[in-house]
Amino acid sequence: MSTRSSKPADPTRLGTVEDVSGPSVRIKLEDGTETGLVFVRGEGYRVGQVGSFVRIPAGYSDLYGIVSQVGAGAAPSVGESVQNFGNRWLRVELVGEGGRGRKFERGISQYPTIGDLAHVVTESDLAAIYAPGEKRSYVSIGHVASAESIPAYLDLNKLVTRHSALVGSTGAGKSTTVASLLNSLAEPASFPGTRIVLLDLHGEYSRAFGDQARVFRINANEKKGEKPLHVPYWALTSEELMSLSTGQLGGAALAYFLDAVTTMKRASKPTGKALV
Repeated sequence: MSTRSSKPADPTRLGTVEDVSGPSVRIKLEDGTETGLVFVRGEGYRVGQVGSFVRIPAGYSDLYGIVSQVGAGAAPSVGESVQNFGNRWLRVELVGEGGRGRKFERGISQYPTIGDLAHVVTESDLAAIYAPGEKRSYVSIGHVASAESIPAYLDLNKLVTRHSALVGSTGAGKSTTVASLLNSLAEPASFPGTRIVLLDLHGEYSRAFGDQARVFRINANEKKGEKPLHVPYWALTSEELMSLSTGQLGGAALAYFLDAVTTMKRASKPTGKALV
């Protein structure tokens, strides 16, 4: 008669590393580890679910990964039947390292070895992962979904110097996130020199910023505080201006039109006034 071993004394302990293939690590759950939800110091954490975090101590560092697969399919494939391995396996993709006095950094400089212990990532671990660097260059846009007490930050320097995209399904909160982010960037006390131009084609954000924003609109309703939007001709290319005014031209007419537009643009430059 066989009995299952009792749950490990350390409530964060999940199992051991049994296979390492680059950043992909396969972890065998211990018999006493229950999947679903585990409580550590009164806080509940997801165990054995896709998207949950795993911590693997390695020397003086902690390696962090995200669970990408659960069950028999996550077991190492060495030509043997799945039954020989069971279904208590996790496949983890390593994403970064840190901890023990070190700042969390993306990327891996070392890898775990067979037999290394794997642990649930607790709230204190998440605080280290999501902690900002130089706080002045970071803005808070909300809280980490798995730990409401931990603010979620964005690196402002990287945000404004690189291309960014915010994606999500309908109703996921993209517009709310954009409004929260722009409100943080437009905070006068933190960033007094911020200037933001928002092209709001669907009119979603006109009420999101209160007195911090000025709304310009074609056919503006000035009773609502909107200001008329005028697009000066010099902001258009010759082809765009032609499509709005004369239509398609060719030959001598096109040459005359281009010369006239160039002359008008040059004439508007000294005074800073553009003809509409």
